[in-house]
Amino acid sequence: SADRILFLATTDIAQISTYGQKLLGNYIWVNQAGEETKGYVSPGHNSIYYDEKSRRSFILFHTRFPGKGETFNDRVHELFYTEAGWPLMAPFRYGGEADTQTF
Repeated sequence: SADRILFLATTDIAQISTYGQKLLGNYIWVNQAGEETKGYVSPGHNSIYYDEKSRRSFILFHTRFPGKGETFNDRVHELFYTEAGWPLMAPFRYGGEADTQTF
């Protein structure tokens, strides 16, 4: 119904928590000089893919970009899971390499 559509369109996390959790929203990266660089606008229509061979999970979605109008591209990011089973999405798109700890 229209009421449900409006309900799901809210930004109030308490209201939408019964339907799922937001993994990604609009953002802009800021470089070390404090200048805005790249980012995502309106990421959505996602699917989760689990690769049985590597035992890794990925999220696939499309997104637009700041200042680029309606132009969009597909993106793939690796998913990781907390000990409690909650998904955490890698902040950068997947390019075939394994993430490594750098600190």
